[in-house]
Amino acid sequence: MLRQLSEILDKREKQKLVILLFGAIFMSFLGALGVAPIMPFILVAADPSAVLENEHLKPLFEVLSFVNEDNILLYMGICVITFVVLAASSALGFKWMMTRITWGIANTMALRLLQSYCYSPYEIFLTKDTKRMSFKILNEIATLAVGILNPLATLFASIFTTLFLFTLLLLADFRISLIILVSLGSTYSIIFLIFKKNVVTLGKGRVGQASDRFIAAEEILQNIKATKVFGKERFFLEKFSKASHAFTNAQSKAPLYMESPRALLETITFGGVVVVLLYIDTQGGLNQYLPKLSLFALAGYRLLPSLQQIYFSMTDIKYHIGGLEALHSDITELRMELSEVEKEASPDHRITYNREIRLHGIGFSYPKADAPLFNDLSLSIKKGQRVAFIGSTGSGKSTLVDLIMGLLTPQKGEVYIDDLKLSDSDWKTWRRRVGYVPQEIYLINDSIRKNIAFGLYDNQIPEPDLIQAARIAEISDFIETELEEGYDTNVGERGIRLSGGQKQRIGLARALYHEPDVLVLDEATSALDNKTEQSIMKSIDNLPMDLTIIMVAHRLSTVKKCDVIYVMEKGIIVDHGSYDELKLRCKLFEEMKEQAQEVSS
Repeated sequence: MLRQLSEILDKREKQKLVILLFGAIFMSFLGALGVAPIMPFILVAADPSAVLENEHLKPLFEVLSFVNEDNILLYMGICVITFVVLAASSALGFKWMMTRITWGIANTMALRLLQSYCYSPYEIFLTKDTKRMSFKILNEIATLAVGILNPLATLFASIFTTLFLFTLLLLADFRISLIILVSLGSTYSIIFLIFKKNVVTLGKGRVGQASDRFIAAEEILQNIKATKVFGKERFFLEKFSKASHAFTNAQSKAPLYMESPRALLETITFGGVVVVLLYIDTQGGLNQYLPKLSLFALAGYRLLPSLQQIYFSMTDIKYHIGGLEALHSDITELRMELSEVEKEASPDHRITYNREIRLHGIGFSYPKADAPLFNDLSLSIKKGQRVAFIGSTGSGKSTLVDLIMGLLTPQKGEVYIDDLKLSDSDWKTWRRRVGYVPQEIYLINDSIRKNIAFGLYDNQIPEPDLIQAARIAEISDFIETELEEGYDTNVGERGIRLSGGQKQRIGLARALYHEPDVLVLDEATSALDNKTEQSIMKSIDNLPMDLTIIMVAHRLSTVKKCDVIYVMEKGIIVDHGSYDELKLRCKLFEEMKEQAQEVSS
């Protein structure tokens, strides 16, 4: 567990944990110090003169000449209260420090995990469940703070408190202290070993159950429209109920394992007190041992909670260890290179795009695929051209566009911009020159302004640039005349307050806002009706002629005005040319055209 924790914490976080460790030692020492004066205090209360005349203490009382038989008890009482207050204050201070540090670590780890996801290759998102990613960021990081870091800090503090208190008791009476240590220590150890396997099993199950619960709730709420239309509320509720029942069952059992020793230990402690009193009675009576009894009573008052906390913390860590393992797996697998972050923070180097985008000998296959999708694919797209990729589902159109944008990395071959062969350090800069409009536009639950100028704050959005992008996308009239709040209108979750065509035009405005050199339309109008599609395509046709447009389309009506149309089948470009050229010579193109006519009729 410590090795895994060490591998996912950065240097600063480890330093904070070391500070917390020293804080635990200091707090534990003061806690023991709060107990230590009780025995001398009882001795003074029983016989002040015996203390004042003690040969070892005489030099001290010569310095403290104001202390006498009449006031020594008062000064000892003040001393005891001072130590107790210091002990209580240090415990409170440690609790505050522990909470601040552990939740601070949780905050930086959540950011680092999200950062790792964001900077991971796009291929990762083709195989991972993004809902489970969200769950780990929002839930398991918090569980790390509450279920691993807090118990770990408490465990260290309780161990040191126990060690200091037992040292104090050993100095007072070695034999009795040893009996207490062996009896209490062995009892907790046996109980922990008995329950350990069950707790670990429960904890590992908890991670999957909590994740399934989170995903089930997300599915029903994110797809509420389809759920209501198909009347599937009961299905999704049962799915959530099953996961939630398993999760809450584990959550209810875990505290039972953590708290169970307390009842047993109370019985053992009470029995132990009786045995100790009987033993003391045989050694000369209770009066002789009253100071020691007072020390043991107060030490026991502090010691039993510390022992219980050691057991509780160890059990708590075992229960939540599955969450740590899940985080460790993701953070170590997706650990991003520092160069990626540095590239984000540093200014972009310039990529000149004046002539063409060229793909040479491209080879690509998806993870776990039986065969490569592309093998030695080459093509060239001239600046200012309108280019389309058409073909049946699975022919590789969208994948090819993702390769051009640098979202996917070819396993062989090169992508050139003019004469520059793009390397890993160039892709981020290149993507900033590309505008992208997908089939389904994702709108954040915010204003139209922030949806068009995606990823910018209000004070970073020049009004003229915003209006210009909206006008080119032909959505400005609707925003300015039909919406009371104009560009400050909230679109709702996923743009629920807008029509499909309006969302698509906002998506187009977003793609054009940063004045790209290349505009990619990945089936951007395929979900729209013919009239809305024709209207949007008309807007696209009116875009500047020096803007390179790359389209992925199923409907041939959207690609008629393209300069070059690439016809694809099973990852191969079977033909390319203008619309008029292809309809005369390409059999696959003709088949697609006939299918489109049958659908429209």
